[in-house]
Amino acid sequence: MNAATLGPRDRAWPARPLRVPAGDATGPLSVDVGATGESAVGWATNGNGVGVSVRLRGDAGWRIARRIGRPPGSGAPRVGVACEGSIVAGWVEPGTPRVLVKGATAQGTDGLFTEATEIGTGGDETKALRLAAAGVLGRTGIAYLAWARAEGAAAGGASRLAGDRSRNNWRGQGQDGFFREGPPPAFAPDGTGVQVGTEDAGLRFQEFTPGDAIVRCP
Repeated sequence: MNAATLGPRDRAWPARPLRVPAGDATGPLSVDVGATGESAVGWATNGNGVGVSVRLRGDAGWRIARRIGRPPGSGAPRVGVACEGSIVAGWVEPGTPRVLVKGATAQGTDGLFTEATEIGTGGDETKALRLAAAGVLGRTGIAYLAWARAEGAAAGGASRLAGDRSRNNWRGQGQDGFFREGPPPAFAPDGTGVQVGTEDAGLRFQEFTPGDAIVRCP
């Protein structure tokens, strides 16, 4: 797999994209680019896992991939990257007995993935689930994954500090089933954000405050 990045002052793509260490890639890809030029590429592996490689703005090439396993039949992964190289990955797992959304994080450019843990979901469980967004909020180190059900039958998300193995659970954000449709959540560089969506009686919103865990990036 090859990948190229285009900076804000670049006039054209580089003549030769850089090789990503993804010899086991199969199926759809996921990409994310942060505010300071960091990039991540994620892929489903031919062993039913997920692989992610990152490249910071000053890197000469893509870094060694980090991988995590998941069950056969899982949906396409989504990935997000932080300014210092931390990553988040999420996917939808087949029903055993119900469909699950799971996510895992890794800290820095070489930290190993945490265990993949469940993200609580709401709404009509007869409607299909999909992973709607993945990212790391501003310069906080807070990983965020958003999900949505088919036919506007609820949406929400969850967050946690990337790579923190002592607190590996996801904190729910707006997963009470009321956020049926609307724009993706919006966040400031410090991680403060808001989620807005429609409900039967009008508009509903939820604010997001990341707490004191702040990652300082150049």
